[in-house]
Amino acid sequence: STLSPADPATTKELLKIISNRLKHLTNETSTYHPPLHILVSGGSVTWGMGCGANPVGIPGPGKYKGYTACAWPARLENLFNEGLFGNNSVVKVSNIASGGASSEVGKVVLEYKLFPAQVKKD
Repeated sequence: STLSPADPATTKELLKIISNRLKHLTNETSTYHPPLHILVSGGSVTWGMGCGANPVGIPGPGKYKGYTACAWPARLENLFNEGLFGNNSVVKVSNIASGGASSEVGKVVLEYKLFPAQVKKD
């Protein structure tokens, strides 16, 4: 965030992961490089509760259906991959949010590595 920016070493590592993934996707290297994986935790809004509601009738993008598919983490992944990286799967965002969860829950998940199976395999 702007209040707590990443240190230069972390920023450099993130850019290296993205660069290696792009090289892999464009066949510049035969070495497999996985996408940058972002893990998101939070409560019901992060999970996607109510994200499909549209009380004022503004036309939506149409492809977002269900809760987790229209939640902001899915939109973030879409912004990166479709908007910034030309429809390449460079970033993967996993949403482990749950209604009623707080930042304390997210802290425990990270501290004790209590990740769901689909996150562990990545």
